[in-house]
Amino acid sequence: MGSDVERAGVLFSFLNLYKDFDITDYYLKAVGANFLMELPFTNEDPEVEKSLPPTLIQSVKNVFRGLRGFDQDAEKLAVFLDELNKSGIEFKNPDPDQLYTQSVECLNKCFQLFNLNQNEVAR
Repeated sequence: MGSDVERAGVLFSFLNLYKDFDITDYYLKAVGANFLMELPFTNEDPEVEKSLPPTLIQSVKNVFRGLRGFDQDAEKLAVFLDELNKSGIEFKNPDPDQLYTQSVECLNKCFQLFNLNQNEVAR
């Protein structure tokens, strides 16, 4: 699994790799996709950013500035983790019932794209 610093490094590398990735209708058609299923991993709350300590925000910026491909500055990552722990931030998980309902709706749309009856597929 690696240390906390190594895992944070993988996370930041992944975020950096896809930071400018934008899934547009044009992109979806270009790759032959007809449908995009979106499910949140955390509750998206625009107010959270306003409550973040400036030291945490600065540590995030410092980590991104220190990235060179998949090479990270372990010291900057450690500072970020320390600031994150000191902030006491807890991200709320989405409501499981809402995710289930949203997943079923998305799957039903997918079945319709293939002219499949979801009741027959579920058997």
